[in-house]
Amino acid sequence: MVPLPNDKLIVQGLNSAYKEPLKSVFFNSFYIQPSLNESWQLQFTAYDDKSIAFNMLDVEASVFWDNQEYIIKQIVPDHADGFTTVQVTCSHVGYEVARIWQHSIKTGTLTYSVDDVLSFILGGNSEGFTWQVIGSFSKDQITDLGNCSGKDMLSKIISTWSDAIFWPDNKNIRIYQHDALVKDLGHRLDYLHNTRELKLTYDSTSGIVNKMRCVSVEKDSSDSNNPTYWFDPFYVTDDASIARYGVRDGGDVSDDRFHDAASMKTYGISQLAPEPALTIEVTQDGNDEPTFMETTRLENRQDGYVTNVEVASYQYYPLDSGTPTTITLNNTAKTILNYQRNQAKKLTESFAQQQAVINQLKSDYAKIGQDYIALSGDNETNQKAIAEMQSKINELQSMGIVVDINEENSDTSIDFFENVYNCDAKSMVIRLSNGGSINMHSGDQIYNGGQANIIAAGFSHYFMGSGSNEGNIFANQLALKNVSTDKLIVLEVGDASLTTNKEALDTEILSFFKKIADSGYTNICIKAVVSWFDSRFSSSDATYLWKVNVDAYTKPVGSDAWKYTNDLKDTGVGASYAYKSIFI
Repeated sequence: MVPLPNDKLIVQGLNSAYKEPLKSVFFNSFYIQPSLNESWQLQFTAYDDKSIAFNMLDVEASVFWDNQEYIIKQIVPDHADGFTTVQVTCSHVGYEVARIWQHSIKTGTLTYSVDDVLSFILGGNSEGFTWQVIGSFSKDQITDLGNCSGKDMLSKIISTWSDAIFWPDNKNIRIYQHDALVKDLGHRLDYLHNTRELKLTYDSTSGIVNKMRCVSVEKDSSDSNNPTYWFDPFYVTDDASIARYGVRDGGDVSDDRFHDAASMKTYGISQLAPEPALTIEVTQDGNDEPTFMETTRLENRQDGYVTNVEVASYQYYPLDSGTPTTITLNNTAKTILNYQRNQAKKLTESFAQQQAVINQLKSDYAKIGQDYIALSGDNETNQKAIAEMQSKINELQSMGIVVDINEENSDTSIDFFENVYNCDAKSMVIRLSNGGSINMHSGDQIYNGGQANIIAAGFSHYFMGSGSNEGNIFANQLALKNVSTDKLIVLEVGDASLTTNKEALDTEILSFFKKIADSGYTNICIKAVVSWFDSRFSSSDATYLWKVNVDAYTKPVGSDAWKYTNDLKDTGVGASYAYKSIFI
């Protein structure tokens, strides 16, 4: 293949020899996403610039990027207001091996190498596919190989050799033995240092299996009334999993490749699923492209969690340096054990912290009662002290303090946020947009606030009354910041220019919420002064109510959070008591 510029997207029409550079790509839509033994996709959106390249975009046409060829599998044209765009989804040309079909069959249970399988299925193909085996594999048995596609061939290789990795180079079908591809390059993913988000999903939905019965297939025999077997049935178990979760029986397992109990035992153990699945996803601060299947060190210093993982998938935006790379990490048995040990440690620490809070509450309430009795006889001179005690009661009744961060907070330094943290702030809600304008400080506020251990619990928009338009702007900001859909989403309603017509304002608020809901967000909150709730607008469409009353001494009725001050201990930021965990 003639080398192509690796910094340009080239299009080649179906059944055409012409190659043209595509110049109308929206940079923030263009990404590459390989996934271990599953797919290797490229996706982008382009606008109609009347070019030859744009008009060559069609299903089964080729696009080239970074000296790799991709085949267009889906196009979605969109015509709106006289402007035409097309969303394009491509698959790496290596996965076109599915087009190859071997109709012949090698009957019986035979012993094969990986190269034997590739040679039998791909040998003599007319599509230009070649193959390589990189690394050392043992031979294994396969029954009735053939009458299958190239895709079936890959599935057979991966299921037979569990350490096989498919990582093609254009039409060169490369099968790597795990250790021949995986390398430790000395890199590190460090939460709140070079990684802005770390998401661990520990899930037993697909089922835990820690016990199975291994059953032999029948031996070939002319006497069908008296079948004989290679070995007697036996059980394989994972005792550590049984001790932790109880017996989770997966039923019988049988495979005609194995005719001795020892080989069947090894296979049976490999079919157990003794632990829940652990999925680890991270979002980097930067826009670097990871190395596929690289071993890297993962650290979460806040929780004391350290383990080694492999890069099994990533989503990389090569044309948009402002969009961070997201990575899915491949878990191993050691990774899961590290996670379990860390969770057990955190549980022990949580019990100790909970008991300390209970003891402190008892002490504080006892002192407040004593002080109030001592002061009640002299109200005129001690109102300030009583107010301070009431503030302490409010804090004890809440789950913690959440602060407002917006475009007016121009100091985005770590020192500033550490000062806020030292004033008892547990979390923050950051305003991303105001009407049609964007908070240009938000990226630094998210990162440096996190460095100071202030959690970004949610994100807000200051409403100016144009529901659909402002919803689009805010949703776009949420997407650009890769805000997960479980975060708190806050609409700040209170600008003096808003309509006094309740029905009209409700309509615009509902339009805003619909745009946000369409993006997958469900934890919706309205923030406003107490007097506006149910008088200027209906609050029934919001999941959470954030009420503002800086003149009150006690929590407003029905509030999930209460903004009680515009200036937390001279920091210049507004602060609220939170009464639901979503705020903290």
